[in-house]
Amino acid sequence: MFEKETGDSNDINKIPNLENIILKLKEFLGDDIHSGDNLELIASLHYLCSLYPTPNNSKEEIISTLCEEKPKFSKEFATKYLEKVLTLF
Repeated sequence: MFEKETGDSNDINKIPNLENIILKLKEFLGDDIHSGDNLELIASLHYLCSLYPTPNNSKEEIISTLCEEKPKFSKEFATKYLEKVLTLF
């Protein structure tokens, strides 16, 4: 059922500036790194922003799509985090 993966297990060390990438990600996430819900929200918003760039879709459409797919997130909470995610684009 499970097959041994092939390839070099040290491939992650070949990513240029990996340490900088990790530090920037930790800085971006801040205290949110400790909250599964916040990480899920950030990842979902990032995905939607990649799928539907804001010049073509309004922020309201992105928030509306998110809240339809994941109703556990309020529009206010999602809007707050959308602004944070948009700094990545």
